[in-house]
Amino acid sequence: MPPGEPPTTALEPPVVAELRALVEKAGAGDVAVLPRMRGLLDNHPEIWERIGDLERVVVRAWTELLAGDDPLSREAVRRKAESLRAELEGDAPTPLERLLVGQVVSTWMELSHAQVCSAASGALTPAQARYHWQRAESAQKKHLAAVRTLTTLRALVPGGLLPVNHRLRLCEPERAPA
Repeated sequence: MPPGEPPTTALEPPVVAELRALVEKAGAGDVAVLPRMRGLLDNHPEIWERIGDLERVVVRAWTELLAGDDPLSREAVRRKAESLRAELEGDAPTPLERLLVGQVVSTWMELSHAQVCSAASGALTPAQARYHWQRAESAQKKHLAAVRTLTTLRALVPGGLLPVNHRLRLCEPERAPA
């Protein structure tokens, strides 16, 4: 193994180890590694789909704010967010439903954090307490808007949104095979 290269474990595929090494070099300013890094991502979309899942990034950030350094609380909050997402998505969510469910989950976490801060505002000045109350109120409005949007989508389009190439062609007569 070359010096400075992260070790590969049995749980980490070689492609991940190579990608880590490339990221480290790119972070140090070596732009020559970018084509290889892009090629790995092209060949392994599961990597960029996971890393680029911004909802998970947001959930992780809110989890850290809500649970602090307590590993048990962090794990419990993360699992609760994942459980809520899975429950709201159901069996076959459309891409738009997944995005909206992500908004519901992240605004729920934001609201929870704002409520915790507001509840702990006993030792604050009246201006600081008002700030936390207004923040909680704003987070609640965002959360309710996300819930309302998801609910409206599901009410107006019960089957979800169909991709363009799956739309029913009601106006075109069936053509006999040639």
